[in-house]
Amino acid sequence: MNEAEWLAATDPTPMLEFLEGKASDRKLRLAAASLCSRLFGSVLDDRSRMVIRRTEEMADGKAAASTIRRVHRQAFKVWNARQENMKSGRLPRDLRACGAAEALCLITATDRPVVEILAGAAFLCRMTLGNVRREGESQSQLIRDIFGNPFRPVAVESAWLTSTVTALAEGMYANRDFSAMPILADALQDAGCENADILNHLRDPNTTHVRGCWAVDLVLGKE
Repeated sequence: MNEAEWLAATDPTPMLEFLEGKASDRKLRLAAASLCSRLFGSVLDDRSRMVIRRTEEMADGKAAASTIRRVHRQAFKVWNARQENMKSGRLPRDLRACGAAEALCLITATDRPVVEILAGAAFLCRMTLGNVRREGESQSQLIRDIFGNPFRPVAVESAWLTSTVTALAEGMYANRDFSAMPILADALQDAGCENADILNHLRDPNTTHVRGCWAVDLVLGKE
């Protein structure tokens, strides 16, 4: 894959193949969690929401091994319940929900390569959400938000990291609310940042930002 193909991709599969061996487990797990958070319309179970939160904590090293095992067991129970519902004849609705539950169960696994977990979750999410092409496009955009442009890495300058800049980035990361991205761009520019890749990404109204966004991670020093 070259830069032009990365930037134009509407299918996440070749993007994930390219990332193998190049991306941190943290970012891959956050991407998997963000993909699965799109399934809330298909999974109306509080245990499923907890799986996503704990997966984020796992990515950031804030979940103990015992917690991860417990959440994985809960995710498996959700998946198993959906399988039972399918067997009872409620196939059209539960087929979607079962795919969602399987994806959620997958992202808590600790015995598989993380890029494989992400690829599997991406596939299950596309199948669950129905419109495979449109969901593929959305997933590709999400991957670009998290991993940026790997062909053009950006370095942050210490002078940009004012108290305002770091406070904005920390607040958005903690609260999962990225509505202040344009304000962060202004604060960075006030601090001397003129990097178009960073500023344009933060100000792009068509980009949906998630935990792991490359620009926020850059400010926070996360990999």
